[in-house]
Amino acid sequence: MTAVTRGIVRLLLAAAAVVAATSAGAPATAAAQAGGDATLHVGYAGYVQAGKGFPVTVSVRTTRLVRGEVVVDARSPSGAKVRVRLPVEVPGGSAKRFVLAVPAMGDVPGLLTAEARVLDEHGDTVLEADPVTARTSDDRELVGLHPGVRRGDTLPAAAALAVDVGVAEFAAVEESHLAQAPLAIEPLGTLVVPPGELGRMSPPVRRGVLAWLGAGGTLAIDGEPATVDGLPDGWQPGANGAASAGLGRVVHTRGQVLAGRVERLFHPTPQRNAMSLWNGQRTVSGSVAEDAGLRVPDLGWLLVFLLGYTAVVGPIVAIVLNRAGRAELAWVVIPLVAILFTAGSYVGARSLRASTRLAHASVIEVDESGARATTYVGVSARRRHQSTVSLETTWSASRNSSDFRGTGSSQVELTERGPAGDLRLAAGEFAVSTLRGPVDLDGGLQLTASSDADGAATGSIENTMTIALEDVVVTVGDRATSIGRLDPGQSQAWSIGPQSVRAVAFEPMDLPETQLWGERGGFVADRSAAGDAVNTAVWRAASPFGGWARPSGLAIAAGWTRDHDVEVRIGDGRRRPVGRTAIATSVAVKPGGRLTDMTIRGEPLRSSDGGFNGDLGPGRNADVGSVLRFVLPTGAAPTKSLVATVPWAGGAGIEVWDGRWQPVPTIGGGVGVGAQPFRRGENMAQSQVEVPVSAVRDGMVFVRLVGMSGVFRAASFTLSEQP
Repeated sequence: MTAVTRGIVRLLLAAAAVVAATSAGAPATAAAQAGGDATLHVGYAGYVQAGKGFPVTVSVRTTRLVRGEVVVDARSPSGAKVRVRLPVEVPGGSAKRFVLAVPAMGDVPGLLTAEARVLDEHGDTVLEADPVTARTSDDRELVGLHPGVRRGDTLPAAAALAVDVGVAEFAAVEESHLAQAPLAIEPLGTLVVPPGELGRMSPPVRRGVLAWLGAGGTLAIDGEPATVDGLPDGWQPGANGAASAGLGRVVHTRGQVLAGRVERLFHPTPQRNAMSLWNGQRTVSGSVAEDAGLRVPDLGWLLVFLLGYTAVVGPIVAIVLNRAGRAELAWVVIPLVAILFTAGSYVGARSLRASTRLAHASVIEVDESGARATTYVGVSARRRHQSTVSLETTWSASRNSSDFRGTGSSQVELTERGPAGDLRLAAGEFAVSTLRGPVDLDGGLQLTASSDADGAATGSIENTMTIALEDVVVTVGDRATSIGRLDPGQSQAWSIGPQSVRAVAFEPMDLPETQLWGERGGFVADRSAAGDAVNTAVWRAASPFGGWARPSGLAIAAGWTRDHDVEVRIGDGRRRPVGRTAIATSVAVKPGGRLTDMTIRGEPLRSSDGGFNGDLGPGRNADVGSVLRFVLPTGAAPTKSLVATVPWAGGAGIEVWDGRWQPVPTIGGGVGVGAQPFRRGENMAQSQVEVPVSAVRDGMVFVRLVGMSGVFRAASFTLSEQP
């Protein structure tokens, strides 16, 4: 071996020693680098709800300072993926818990998986939790217990519900969950708090809890019936300690929870799946892109462009160069033609994008607790773009997908103002971010409604805003009437009767208001019939009243405008995108005498395969059947038997809960289904059964259909008092 060779070998050995020494000082695992661990909990008691947001709790213990972020990656059964990031700092030798609210990911039941990592300021993973799998709740009523109604850290064991449709599963709810309401408490059917707790909450937290309540939750006050501080006047419970609150309920549990007496204490609440974004021929993303001015070239121009290019690089160049005797120039001319056409297509594409603007499509719901918006914001990137998009205060942020199953990928950053959608777009890309949060609204729609006969309701509607509303409609159950334009300060009487526009129960996508807006069964029948401000796609996707789970016995008013733009934050700046906004409100229909089918709220609770509200998913209780809940007006006490009317149920057996499930006689005799003959002008054949007064429990009636087939809207199921 020569001296030069020996020198090279020495250098290589020295370099290897340096690398080995450096590697020995590097962490073998991420956990070893941080000197701690991380654990992960998803949802409540290991359950979430399909189509709902949910909390992820990450517990971090470390021996050295960690300054960076917690990253949670979740995947839904439909394949949708969401990444949520939260900036954190954990001092060395300490432990912290962080709650990250994850937005809804489609409405397909099944198993959901989540992973969590802790990153340092350089983006390197220093801690990693084991993946966790959570199930979508089936026949479980998830009951959240505030610390004030728990005895230490002990939670009650699962208990039977007041109605045999499953069990109550109890979970601890902490202040960190309530701070991110409504998103972090969406899986809960019932939230139990001590007396006075609602009034003690900070205004932002209380507003989030009330939004969850108005969307269909049950707020249980574990005390004696009394006025509830912090609750709107129209939602205050009556003397019996219960009242409707929007789509939800407020009840008093008289200290039973703190005492540990929870067996058959809680009633089931509706498991409302999120409406998919599919809307026949038009999607939310497509409607927002249309308002953004996003255009594509007409097919004719594309064909002309393609044929022109083919003709030039083919026969034209060949003929011209051959006649000139310079065929070898084709090696130069053809690339030049390609460059010329490429430049033309680039200029044409830029001209198509030049007129694009920030656009939105929104639904603003107004109720006793205030106004809240669901906004779809379309962002177009002319060059590579990365920013966040949010409202002034955001409850939920995600990236929209036009896939009806809700698949897609979202990134969310948790900020002091709440979640913000993290948009990372390539040049020329267009994306829609879905935002939900409270908004300040100057006025709204004031609605009154009453009924003194089945199938009929009357009332008044007033526009208290400073802008006009177009294409205003009022809907009760499956019937609707058109109001038209309402100018600022204008009021108008309305009425609904047997001759009003009516939806078809066999068609879940058919809604009476969309018929008035020029659409039937989810497809646009006559575009000229729809007003310029109407956007039925966003109504179906964003409104709790725009789907097949909309209850009967509720008056709903909605109108459209292009003159109200929701302010959003793009990065550090504030913008007002253009677009279309629906203003909606709802009120209970008051009885004018007896309880009519317009005054009792009917809504789905649980369902079996092929039922009216989809499949409960893996692990469901197949014996539950499809269960409805009818809620009587606050304080109503019927003295006569009731009549439940349901669409022809395909041979299902009909039962009511009267301390146990029992079959009920049809009107005119017999047991179970008694399908009436189809009459021209009617929706379809119907079944009517007699419900005894004894079946009214805590102001509610529960009806079960066993073996039901077909998909129907909840508004097709009604209950009324015998004349």
